[in-house]
Amino acid sequence: MTYYLIIETVSAMSKQLILDYENNKDLIKTDINKLKSHVKKLHNQFREKAHEAYNLKNFIVSTYNP
Repeated sequence: MTYYLIIETVSAMSKQLILDYENNKDLIKTDINKLKSHVKKLHNQFREKAHEAYNLKNFIVSTYNP
């Protein structure tokens, strides 16, 4: 996955959280525990994308700076 696609994915995930909250998907607007669970899942996905970006950066640096 390219760095640009990682940024796009994280941006889309953030926007989706806002939409889910506005639409009260799975009652996240009215139940704090469901909101916490929803945000925790998203946080884990963000961490995964950050790890992908870090690995991609290291690959690029090692390729152009042997």
